[in-house]
Amino acid sequence: MILLDTHVWLWLLHNPSQLSSQAQAAIDSEEPQSGLLVSTISVWEIAIKFSIGKLTLPLPIDEWYSLARTHSGIVYRVFESSRCDRQYTTAGQFS
Repeated sequence: MILLDTHVWLWLLHNPSQLSSQAQAAIDSEEPQSGLLVSTISVWEIAIKFSIGKLTLPLPIDEWYSLARTHSGIVYRVFESSRCDRQYTTAGQFS
């Protein structure tokens, strides 16, 4: 599983040519296993940027999100701070 940053998720949906070959390979590897995680914070970030005019989407935000949710391989997750702390403190163990 990989967690997609907000801009990577947008590029995947709208302009995959912006993705590096390494990023595209990672996405291609995880997509068939529903291993692409999108944080609900990314959904919030997109909605905020759209609402203040800093992001243009091809559809109204509610229609865009409904369509974005249908992309294969993506799982939406709420991340708790305790999980983030645990990831941070154990990250060095996997180097």
